[in-house]
Amino acid sequence: MHRFNRREAMRHAVTDVDSKNAPGLLPYFMGNFDAGSRTGIEVPAQSLNGLIQMWVRGIHLCEIRWIIPSRYEVSVIHPDEQTRAEAFSDIIRHAKIVQKGPGVEVAIFHAEEPEEFMTLYAFNIWNTLRCATSVEREHSPETKG
Repeated sequence: MHRFNRREAMRHAVTDVDSKNAPGLLPYFMGNFDAGSRTGIEVPAQSLNGLIQMWVRGIHLCEIRWIIPSRYEVSVIHPDEQTRAEAFSDIIRHAKIVQKGPGVEVAIFHAEEPEEFMTLYAFNIWNTLRCATSVEREHSPETKG
């Protein structure tokens, strides 16, 4: 019964996309739409962003070697290709690029000074899901650990 319910939930999440202007489409679906794809899966924005925030916290621990405190802000954005190119082109040149499995590339730019802290992440997953995140702390100095 459990498998049946999950299969039915997945079936209801699959939807036909009839227009590039359909509400809630991620910018990076547009290339698939232009290539002829008209099938999408509905994923609540809160769930998708929550998943990306968990990835950031895990990758931050593995790559930067410390846990992001819960009070730090982890923001997720889904820019279109032009915005992404304009906003991140200089940053990406100075970022560390890591491969996190087949088809998963993450660019990490980390800057930390006594009074400032920021890490930017740019995800590219199978050239289909692209998003960016930032991790920032309050302006009060804090020690790692």
